[in-house]
Amino acid sequence: MKRLHFRVYGMVQGIGYRFFVVREAGVLKLNGTVRNLSDGSVEGEAQGDFETLKKFAEILKKNHPWAIVRKIETNYHDDIKPYRGFEVEL
Repeated sequence: MKRLHFRVYGMVQGIGYRFFVVREAGVLKLNGTVRNLSDGSVEGEAQGDFETLKKFAEILKKNHPWAIVRKIETNYHDDIKPYRGFEVEL
């Protein structure tokens, strides 16, 4: 089990991107959180097996129909947090 910290830059706010992240995480059975940041980016964490997390990161880059993702930063960690499900943080 790994933890992925991600930050997505571009046109990713005001288009339902966080809810897209939650839906895709649910399909992949990942736990974690996602939130908007004041600079217009979206940040979050997801936990699961490494291959599934890599697939998730690829989905975040290209699968939202209205997002324009300019850059995504990903960092993988071994420490696990006590997430239950996947939630939007306000």
